[in-house]
Amino acid sequence: MAYHSSWKGLFVPKHPEKYRGDVRCIIYRSFLELKMMLALDKDDRVEWWTSEETIVRYRSPVDGQTHRYFPDFLVKPRGEQVKMIEVKHSNQCRAPKRGKKTRRRYAEELREWAVNSSKWEAASAYCAQKGWRFQVMTETDLGVTY
Repeated sequence: MAYHSSWKGLFVPKHPEKYRGDVRCIIYRSFLELKMMLALDKDDRVEWWTSEETIVRYRSPVDGQTHRYFPDFLVKPRGEQVKMIEVKHSNQCRAPKRGKKTRRRYAEELREWAVNSSKWEAASAYCAQKGWRFQVMTETDLGVTY
């Protein structure tokens, strides 16, 4: 299976009582987000979960301005602390290498990496203040192979 970033749709949970938020408006923006939603919905160990319901403010290194970041998920496993989870493809979780990329493509990847790093740093600090944990999950964590 090839990696496709064009996945988008409305998720309808089989267990809407576990979702904290408007169950009529749960949107996935990638195959990995859909995979995560399916797992959260069916996992009996999950007490409750949300998708893009929390706002974390961060300063972008690209423009120096403060922006709003909506992490993909908040998850409360039974008997555990709340986890804030961002789902990304593994190639978005490390600084890009130049390789044979065009200058423009490499610059875009550097900007994306810088912004994501700033978001994740802000999310980690936000979670630390609340006694939560922040985690970035990839296709490997979700058992997806391409």
